[in-house]
Amino acid sequence: MKHEYRKTKNILFALSLFFLLPVWAVAQLPQTGPNSWKQLFSGITQYVFQLGMAVAVIVIISSGV
Repeated sequence: MKHEYRKTKNILFALSLFFLLPVWAVAQLPQTGPNSWKQLFSGITQYVFQLGMAVAVIVIISSGV
């Protein structure tokens, strides 16, 4: 039972990170300017990459515990 709770806690923590990251990324963008779209796309690619890394780490932690 304790093991299941820990896994659920990890998943909830990961989900909260996934929701906070794009908000933070958008906050970093300049609101106007010619580069804003280019930066938005590079931010999205970085976010997807970080998402993949985080999922991989969580899977490793969950299977290792």
